[in-house]
Amino acid sequence: MLSHSQLDIQGDIHIYSHSSLAEQAEEYVLSLFTQTENNFVNKLYGDFSFLIHDQTKNEYFGARDHLGVIPFFYCFQNDKIFYSTKLKDLVHNPEITPQINDDWVIRYLNDWEEEEHETAYSNIFRLPPAHSLHYKNGNLKISRYWQMTKPETINISREEACRLFREKLTYAVKQRLPVDDTPLASELTGGVDSTTITALASKIDSAIHSFTHAAEHGNDERYLVNDFLEMHPEIKHKLITKKNVNIADDCRWATTHLAQPPRAGVGEWARQLMQAASESGSKIIFSGFGGDEGVSQRASGCAYAEFIKNHQWGHIYIEAKNRRPILWPYTFSHIIYKYFFKSKPLFFDNSFDQNFLKPEFRLPPQKQNHGLPRKSTFEYTKYLLPDRRHTAQRLEESYQLGAEFGLQYRYPLLDIKLIDFFNSLPTHCKVYLNQNRYLFRNESMSDLTPKTIRYNYDKSIGGSIVPGLDEVWTTLNSELDQVFDLPHINQHYIKQAHQEKHPTIPIYLLIACKELYRK
Repeated sequence: MLSHSQLDIQGDIHIYSHSSLAEQAEEYVLSLFTQTENNFVNKLYGDFSFLIHDQTKNEYFGARDHLGVIPFFYCFQNDKIFYSTKLKDLVHNPEITPQINDDWVIRYLNDWEEEEHETAYSNIFRLPPAHSLHYKNGNLKISRYWQMTKPETINISREEACRLFREKLTYAVKQRLPVDDTPLASELTGGVDSTTITALASKIDSAIHSFTHAAEHGNDERYLVNDFLEMHPEIKHKLITKKNVNIADDCRWATTHLAQPPRAGVGEWARQLMQAASESGSKIIFSGFGGDEGVSQRASGCAYAEFIKNHQWGHIYIEAKNRRPILWPYTFSHIIYKYFFKSKPLFFDNSFDQNFLKPEFRLPPQKQNHGLPRKSTFEYTKYLLPDRRHTAQRLEESYQLGAEFGLQYRYPLLDIKLIDFFNSLPTHCKVYLNQNRYLFRNESMSDLTPKTIRYNYDKSIGGSIVPGLDEVWTTLNSELDQVFDLPHINQHYIKQAHQEKHPTIPIYLLIACKELYRK
């Protein structure tokens, strides 16, 4: 905590347009606060979560960064406000009596999305991304200070767009590098996102340790990673597998350190990778997460829809001609047909076998207010980044679990200025010659990633982040031998399904909830 006259500030602040040293960043935020009070937050460029206490007025002001890279949890107890970037700090605070929210648990077991403000505890809350908090005399006001808006489309050539994009991406990488002598760690998959930012970091700072999840047996992306490492021999690398690892123990570990069941489906798989990164001496770890949702999106259908909406028939002709030089009229017509009849919003189905729950605790499949837009690259990005709970969950869990190993996750592809530039580009700069992710796949990136990665269109969802599922299900199935003494669970059905070897029970959810109540 830093004191500044009658102002106290606590939190985690990284301002990329200013010094990235924590104490100087806090001084910077306090100076802005004293000048403009709460009107300054939208102007901050970086990752942050902070709470300011004005002792003279006995009021509090807090804010969380635009996309929620750093968490913000708070609680009221005995007329006091408590704050932390880690939920478990509040749960274990001796001045706080955490109360498990049974309704949250029921929704979790039914695979419902949680509300953006709630946690697994009825008296501990989260501040959503891009929101600020004001508290005085028992009155709490929460306000959204930023919305992702569509910038005006700039008139630019494809070549110039590629040049400027690389320039801005390089800046986003540079701003997030370690400022001390510690090496940078990087999650390295076989995709263009993680390999590009790792390569750019290597060109700026050679001390890089990369880490890759891989299956002990079966198909994964290590052949792509090997191609990348041959191109960049200066990057140190370690392969992480789940050999002899009990994934059920990792689930319990994640639940304990998050202080609630994990929801993002990634952080709990990364325990061994985080440990290896910490042992390398790293304090900052790069992740390519956020690329698929934003500047590296695979939404070619959205791009074609924009061509049609803007009557850019020449661009559709180029795409159709490239895909089928002779039968291009058929492809041309098919693109238009899909726009009018197949490009309605995509709604995800979260229904699954609920027989493991007692009937009174089964909820109907959750209805979504709106689906994934498929007629605009901007709406696609807006839906998947600031408006989607999974994104914030992934960022929150990675932050908290990484902190257990002294690591801070940073996401160059979630740079606000980079995303804003991407959103301002003409559609033909984002997709060209049937290449989505064109800004990453064009020849100006050829010194960063090999062709096998740039032109790989068969990358499965999850890639090497969640590998070798067959290798871990055995350890999960063995957990069904235990008794899940939770009031929501139909233990008889679980026992019967286990005996008949039904693999439809979400064992992971049961393990996490049992661990939550055990604590």
